[in-house]
Amino acid sequence: MAMNDGELLQAYALERSEAAFTELVNRYVGLVHSVASRHLADPSLAQEVTQSVFVLLARKARSLAGHPSLAGWLHRTAWQIAARTARTEQRRRHWEAEAGAFVSEDPPMPDPDPTPIVPALDEALQELPQSDRNAIVLRYFLRKPLRDVGAALGTSEAAAKMRIRRALDQLRTLLIRRGITCSPAALAAAMTEQGVAPASAAFAAHVATTAMGAGGTTTSIPLLIHGLLGLMNGTKLTALILAAGLVAVLSTVALRSGRTQSAPDGEADPSLALAKPAEPPPASTASRLLPSPRVTAEPTPSELEAARQRLRTALAAPLPKSGSIELGPDALEAMATFGQRQNELFATLKEAFLDPSLAGRPRGLVQTRALLAMRGLDKNVPGLTSFLLETARQDVRNNAGAIWTLRKLGLEPSDLPALIRLLEDMAGGNPSPAPWSPLPDAIREVFLQDPEAAAAHLPDLVRVFEETADPAVRFSAASALLQTSYSDDPRVIESIRSGLREGLNYSSADGRNAVVGIAIERASAAGAAAKPLIPDLLEVARTSQESYQRDAAWLAIGQIQPELRAQIPELDQAMTRDAETRQAREDISQGFATHDDLIRALGDPATALKAATALGDTGIQSPEAIPAMIAALTGMDENSRDQVVEAIHRLDPQAQVERVPADVMLHGAIFAESAFDSRPASERDPRVERLISDQRMHHTWRTRDEILTVTKKLADLDVQIAQAFANGIAEADPALADQARQLIARPAEP
Repeated sequence: MAMNDGELLQAYALERSEAAFTELVNRYVGLVHSVASRHLADPSLAQEVTQSVFVLLARKARSLAGHPSLAGWLHRTAWQIAARTARTEQRRRHWEAEAGAFVSEDPPMPDPDPTPIVPALDEALQELPQSDRNAIVLRYFLRKPLRDVGAALGTSEAAAKMRIRRALDQLRTLLIRRGITCSPAALAAAMTEQGVAPASAAFAAHVATTAMGAGGTTTSIPLLIHGLLGLMNGTKLTALILAAGLVAVLSTVALRSGRTQSAPDGEADPSLALAKPAEPPPASTASRLLPSPRVTAEPTPSELEAARQRLRTALAAPLPKSGSIELGPDALEAMATFGQRQNELFATLKEAFLDPSLAGRPRGLVQTRALLAMRGLDKNVPGLTSFLLETARQDVRNNAGAIWTLRKLGLEPSDLPALIRLLEDMAGGNPSPAPWSPLPDAIREVFLQDPEAAAAHLPDLVRVFEETADPAVRFSAASALLQTSYSDDPRVIESIRSGLREGLNYSSADGRNAVVGIAIERASAAGAAAKPLIPDLLEVARTSQESYQRDAAWLAIGQIQPELRAQIPELDQAMTRDAETRQAREDISQGFATHDDLIRALGDPATALKAATALGDTGIQSPEAIPAMIAALTGMDENSRDQVVEAIHRLDPQAQVERVPADVMLHGAIFAESAFDSRPASERDPRVERLISDQRMHHTWRTRDEILTVTKKLADLDVQIAQAFANGIAEADPALADQARQLIARPAEP
């Protein structure tokens, strides 16, 4: 008995069975190639798209083994890649015409001239529910009997017949909207007769061999062009025209050869460097590429004073449109003027950090930049380490920044006494900042880097763990002890367990959830030392009401004890999902993601901008695309937001994205901050402070939903601060403030 699609995929995924994958290609290469050919006039490009679809199938074999209909997935993926490639070709030809720099020696390719029903149908099918789309593809494109359609869909023959009849009616309606009128019989006939053209055995064999040997990469010309489009985004017209010429030459070479060439084993294919869209270096990298002034003599007093003023001005400069808080060229050039006089440079940075005259600027921005600049100093500059330790001790807002700066400067065993005292001094806060501080990680790093030298200080850390009455400090000390000789101490495990199970009994749900998340993260970082916590992590993974906690707990279990994956199906599923997410990120970076991959990637802040841009380039509209792109705006800087909106308008020029000016959020944050600062220190919740600070630092336009979401978060933490936030919004947008007040007055959800 022949194996079904799922069994063949499973055989290939688990056993790398070439025979199984070749059978899948033979079954469906005609379907995929026919879809591509209907949308691309150039036969070689249609072949490239076919190859790309099966490369993707090989890479996703494990996750697709349980797909309800592989035929439906292949049809949708082929249509998506073909549509993207067609748009890319259209843009390429436009740029060639503008550049006037390339004249093809080949005659122009004719436009496709198929019967109009089927090409329009490929697009209309994407608007059907997945089960209906699968039924149509199986019944008409692949000419399966109703019995087989029902079996593939997990239903009866009668139910399959009803589903197909309903789907045909929906398709007729969708085609009428596109100006195509046909009877159900004509529609069925067109799909049956023209839906799939057989592909040659030689082509099928080539596709199968290449897909199995791709090893997760592909050098197809559609992807190469797509990558170059990313490279050209945002460049000047001159560079754009030059790149267009390069794309044209590459395309001509590929079309004449009629095949994709692979580099020998062990060698990098030079085309892959072009296939991946180039990105501008981050601000910090760009800064390092700036020419450093050569200091040939000691700066004069007047030069030093001018450098001080320039540095102060640069630290207090408004956020750039990109939203980056990195040091800009002005700050770097001013710092370079100090040369070897690092004592005076430190004094200038410290003065700016503490200077109340800079209060007109967001204090968090000035102080964050000053701490970033201090990372470039020599750790032995007098007073630098003590200043950072004191900042971490006294300033909750800058605790993390100061400790990160210490870590960048390089911590040694000799620093452990001061770090352990700092941890001890965190006791008694309301709430204690200890769980949110990177201090335990810094202490643990020193113990791991030089265990012998650090061993003398281990008793001091144990003493803090044993003597402190603050459960948050005890939890943090236990976190630092996890990878030392005390990692198997039942008391250490119990302290981490208290974070996992009760969230240190914080009064608010947000506080408890935050501690649980940190406990999961620290258990995962401890690796095998955290094995006694596996039962607790399993409890979180299976019972937590927070999805991010469940996902993080499963991944922590896999990190601590990977062999459990074979024993626990839920763990295997979670790790498979995580691997798929990582693969999706790679696919996007290589321009190889499908439409569905891009929709999912919008939910990942690390890939949201790339996913949105790629969706805009495809031009493929779907009901979920634009709402998901708008939701992905949260957390983005203004430049990224503008790029997402441009992508939305490429999909739908009429789409409305309401932009609430940045000053509306800023007014709310200023009022909230004023109300917060008027509180006694003992009543200040650092979570509220961080939330307010984030809004002040993130100076960009927002959507109304984003502002209301911040309002709700504040109301959950502190109703009075949320009311002050709404009062600030009222200064700039009274109507939005009314909505915010209604949200605050709404009873909290249980």
